[in-house]
Amino acid sequence: LLYGVTSVMFEGTPDYPDHAVYWRLMEKHKVNVIFSVPTVFKMLERFGIEHAQKHDLSSLRLLFLAGEYVNPEIVKWATEATKGIPVIDHYWLTEAGWPMTSIMAGVGMLPIKPGVANKPVIGWQLAVVDKKGHEVPVDTEGYLVARSPLPPGHITTLWQNKEFYKKDYWQFFPGRTLFLCGDYSTRDVDGYLKIGARVDEVINVAGQRISTREIAHVISTHPSVQEVCVIGAADALKGDEPVGLVVLKPGIEGATPLKMELRNLVRDMVGAIAAPKDIRFVSAIPKNPQGKHLRQVVKAVLDKREITDFNSLHENATEAEIKTAFELLKGELG
Repeated sequence: LLYGVTSVMFEGTPDYPDHAVYWRLMEKHKVNVIFSVPTVFKMLERFGIEHAQKHDLSSLRLLFLAGEYVNPEIVKWATEATKGIPVIDHYWLTEAGWPMTSIMAGVGMLPIKPGVANKPVIGWQLAVVDKKGHEVPVDTEGYLVARSPLPPGHITTLWQNKEFYKKDYWQFFPGRTLFLCGDYSTRDVDGYLKIGARVDEVINVAGQRISTREIAHVISTHPSVQEVCVIGAADALKGDEPVGLVVLKPGIEGATPLKMELRNLVRDMVGAIAAPKDIRFVSAIPKNPQGKHLRQVVKAVLDKREITDFNSLHENATEAEIKTAFELLKGELG
């Protein structure tokens, strides 16, 4: 925008009025650089590569994808569909105001590694650390943090909530001045960052960051609900979809009309994209000794994954407690 570069903003879905509309607009307007989200390219892949190949995409130079994890398969497909242009994954936060990791193509290209978010851009000092704020070895998962000073454009406070800003962003590691990005990450030997799951209770639905805590709060206001836990279950197209586990008050029957009532409550109070994909009524939601829901165990059951590496879970529970909770939920959810 500073340079007055012409931007084409596409408002709509990639399948209307037909499956070729995305590619046709690129050809028509001689688009050079695309910025999109992986969900769109997952949809385009389903429609078939022939829609891309029948259009003249010779003007394209770069494709940037962000907002959610980009799996290697989508990178490979998008590269093929666009006849070999670089597909660059990049990571940033709303709080940051601009990309934190990428390949700075205008400065110089780097080798592309599908499945990673590339390297910190100019201005960002990013690190992967343990619970005490100490940097972890290569290929070891830890917390993604930014060292101060932060570059221009980053938030310096939260509207009418300075204490929350200090506590949740800057005081996660006592005695250390580190900005918590809110995601787990690993760094490889070349300095490329791979972004993992969220540290907090935020999920990514088709590139939109949704607070599961907010969804759970809305559901909990219903007079029939005793307890609720909302997590992001894996979805092949959207990345995550909110799913709610609900314990009802004694004497309340869990039936489809109540599910719809709870979904509509979230739709009205938070927004359509936050409405849970499913709500499952259970007799109990497993917790750790500190009273917190075993969210990663819940997610593993809903994603139909077996838990094999107990050390990788950040649940503050013993292996025996996790196994018991896992079996309990499998029995409840099927």
